Amino acid sequence: SVALQSQRSTSNSDNGTVYEEFYYTFSTLTGPVEFYINGRDNNMAVEVFQSSTSGGTYTTTYTSASALAITTTDISTKGLSVLNDGRKIEHPGSLERKSNGPVGGFIEDQFKMSWTHNPNNGVYYKIRVYKGKKSGGFLQSSKAGTFGFKLYYPSDVVTTQTVVVSNPANFAYDGIVHNISPADFTIMLSNEYIDTYFGPARTREFISDAQKFTISITGLKPNTYHKFMFDNEDKTTKCSQLRTSTTNTTGLLSDANGTINFDFYYDAGIDEATSDLQQRNKLGAATAGTKIFSVESYDGNSKASSSIGVKYYTDIPFDYNNASGLNSTQTATMASTTTQNPTPSQSSEAFTAQAVNDAIDKKNTTIINYRDINGGRE
Repeated sequence: SVALQSQRSTSNSDNGTVYEEFYYTFSTLTGPVEFYINGRDNNMAVEVFQSSTSGGTYTTTYTSASALAITTTDISTKGLSVLNDGRKIEHPGSLERKSNGPVGGFIEDQFKMSWTHNPNNGVYYKIRVYKGKKSGGFLQSSKAGTFGFKLYYPSDVVTTQTVVVSNPANFAYDGIVHNISPADFTIMLSNEYIDTYFGPARTREFISDAQKFTISITGLKPNTYHKFMFDNEDKTTKCSQLRTSTTNTTGLLSDANGTINFDFYYDAGIDEATSDLQQRNKLGAATAGTKIFSVESYDGNSKASSSIGVKYYTDIPFDYNNASGLNSTQTATMASTTTQNPTPSQSSEAFTAQAVNDAIDKKNTTIINYRDINGGRE
């Protein structure tokens, strides 16, 4: 199989905390893998993970520490000129590795990686692209935070065969879930700030407990409506089908080939506006574990099942200074949103919710009287 991918955002940082992640399902058999990436003037690094389950623990197996330079032959034979919106691949045959950066250091412009897929380490892959800052180039020739990569990887081919049955209405269709993106449900921590004379003051913390999953399934009963069951509940109304050949406006309808692609909008049901932060974290923990889902026809003759991982609660102190999240590992979404939370100033402890509300009532949201907030103290 061949996959083409570009950046989701232009966030970047040379501290190694900004990255984007992409998920793939490889073959159950061994085979060659080729990875080519063009960042044009941007610093980049890549880390490859494998897992035996789609929602399981991913382990690092390969990194760009062993990367090689893309050659002019690669560009022509692999069709690499389309990468990064067609921006020219600079310095073919040369690898510009930096002394800083994750997994062996950032590499500017371009590089390639190759390895042999070992299914014993798992068929589920996660490719993480670290996004460093732009190192040079003219404005029109490159853009910070951008990249494009091309991945050649082995995948299992679904073959078709003719099966004659006496009663087709009772034929059982066992579908295959080919893609779940992302593989895990992530609860994220966010902060709200207000501008003051002394700098930004944090007014509240809240969590975002909703996430969209894109799911692809083949091998289902053709031209048949299906329902989506998540954790033993019917969540079909929370799905939006990505239609290419079907004409339905509601529900999940397989096409003539028994394929369904759809988005599932998951909400943990936590009230972000009213619940205490730690209580919300604990409510999020109540959803942790592996959640089984199935797509099945209403007559019960067509079904496909898989799972989505929900990570566990991690305590978060109020005055943390490093980019973090409620999960034990930082997520790509978190990293692409912020590289470091603002460090509280020495005066931030004196700011209270009541003081901020009083300032808002006085229509004085830009400059807050510091002496009023601190009881007349300078």
